[in-house]
Amino acid sequence: MKKAKKTLTIFSISLLTGIALTSCNIYSIVHVGERKSSSVSLSKADSKASSSDGANKGSYYLANDSAYLYGDVERSIDLATVPSTGDVHLLAIPVEISGYSFSANFRTDLDHVLNGQGKTDTGYWESLASFYEESSYGNLHLSFDIADTYDCGYTASELVDYDTKNGTPAASEKVLNEAVENIASVKGADYLKQFDNDGDGWLDGIILIYSCPNYLANNNNKIYQIDKNGTFWAYTYWARNDPNTARPTANTYFWCSYDFLYEAVHSPKVDSHTLIHEFGHMMGLDDYYGMYDARGNQVSGYNPAGSSIMEDENICDHDAFSKYALGWLKPYVITGDSTITITPSQDGGEGSAILIPSASYNDTPFGEYLLLELYTPTGLNYLDSHVKYSSRPLGVDVSGIRMWHVDSRLADILIDSKGNVSRYSYFTGDELEDNHYYRVAATNSQKNAGFASNSAFDLLSLVDASGVKDFRNGDYAGRTTLFQSGNEFNPAAYKKYFTNKTAAWNDGTALDFTISFDKVSEESATVTIEFTA
Repeated sequence: MKKAKKTLTIFSISLLTGIALTSCNIYSIVHVGERKSSSVSLSKADSKASSSDGANKGSYYLANDSAYLYGDVERSIDLATVPSTGDVHLLAIPVEISGYSFSANFRTDLDHVLNGQGKTDTGYWESLASFYEESSYGNLHLSFDIADTYDCGYTASELVDYDTKNGTPAASEKVLNEAVENIASVKGADYLKQFDNDGDGWLDGIILIYSCPNYLANNNNKIYQIDKNGTFWAYTYWARNDPNTARPTANTYFWCSYDFLYEAVHSPKVDSHTLIHEFGHMMGLDDYYGMYDARGNQVSGYNPAGSSIMEDENICDHDAFSKYALGWLKPYVITGDSTITITPSQDGGEGSAILIPSASYNDTPFGEYLLLELYTPTGLNYLDSHVKYSSRPLGVDVSGIRMWHVDSRLADILIDSKGNVSRYSYFTGDELEDNHYYRVAATNSQKNAGFASNSAFDLLSLVDASGVKDFRNGDYAGRTTLFQSGNEFNPAAYKKYFTNKTAAWNDGTALDFTISFDKVSEESATVTIEFTA
């Protein structure tokens, strides 16, 4: 969850490093112990270059099914993730804080924001389930059981004190474990098993909605007066429990105030923006805004992704990279001079983006490449590109090609029996190996993440078509950010958007191609890529 002005620092439970972790990030937690077999499929179809395919011609192929996705990367360090495809049934628990009661209609509102049929039920936008049904192109079907309200027995002050003594998010983890234990004692282990969709012994993801305001809801509220740790905020985290297939235990969860359901509306209308953002983290996605530099200093105005996407400013749809890394989108991969026509990324996942690879690309989402998608202010982008949400910028309200520089290369981390890092290097294979820990090395938000990140590089950065905007210094994406008919991309002219302001990939090799945007409309875009070497 991104805050308007202040960012919460929460403690790291890593056994390897004492780095700080912020409110919704996937970086520093590593459980060291007995390793389990990888769940990654080791079979992958051979890549095949096409010579022509309808309007397309040249050297390219449609990306294969990846041997691993974000969830597999997370599971390499024993973090449960919500499956990003299929029928996924999850648990939500309303948590009553002593002194703060839910309203009489809250359970109905919570059901609408989680399970509702879009605006018909929410009265405003999408529900959590309907957003991901559309964003995933029908690949992810979510449903939620809402447990009986759990009276945790703690006052707000007691939970803040607990975090003060033990470090945030100790209090939310304590409440989580006690709430799950209460459900197990009342309904039994078999009831919990339905929420372990992949059978790994961990509940795939739990949503805790607590009954007091978030600490920044109003600077005069009582929570703001007592909460200096950010105990009462919205964040995703991971509980430290061993898996148990007989009685699944809690791992991934997010902790969220009831008032985020009403950030833009009032009951009976409900707002899902914050829940959607946090749910992205539960599937493995990182934050794309800046929070900390390599020295641990909070940064302001560092938003290399341009702010108009869900894991950046909680607005609009997910970007093409996130969809690729979750298994929803397959780009055309360019291997030589080509002319390719794509349709809007809002409309479908196969062939709706163009990937121009560096030498590190291994036919998975986890490499370095340029990714081009046809953005339209329609579908999940429509509301936030036409009506300003909360303190966020307005989403882009015209169609055009959005160009992403992605550096999602994995760090291959080998841990010895004492919990020390014995090897850290970029991963060059195309199959994850047992007994190795993997992390996406580049990050926009956690430049201070110690051995687990390469602070020099951004995970996801936007290239501005006009060449004027500087997203790393506070600019937001706008109409002129998108490439239109007749535009050209010459690496030398856009070098300021790449590391050290050179026309090169992050590994130092040259960007040896040009891109011509032949025809760009709301319905389709035709792009020509020509290599210069």
